[in-house]
Amino acid sequence: MKQMISKTIMLVAIAATLLSFTNFGGEGFEIYLNNKLVIQQFGSKMTEVQCLKLDHHSMNDQLTVKYHHCGHIGKNRTITIKDGQNKI
Repeated sequence: MKQMISKTIMLVAIAATLLSFTNFGGEGFEIYLNNKLVIQQFGSKMTEVQCLKLDHHSMNDQLTVKYHHCGHIGKNRTITIKDGQNKI
């Protein structure tokens, strides 16, 4: 009986160790302007709409969007950028 309990505890410890290195997560994205994080949304906040205003001073700035899904970098996503008149 003690041997069974010892093996169970060891198995739980090993599983906990392995799971601590796993990146669990839901859906989310991050937007960087010139490598500075300006917007970050994950989980339940994904339905909130945030605006990032860019003007002519930002013409040469670098905009980076990182989409995450279940702890992995997302692929095949689209981004729509609109002007002040709501035109794409």
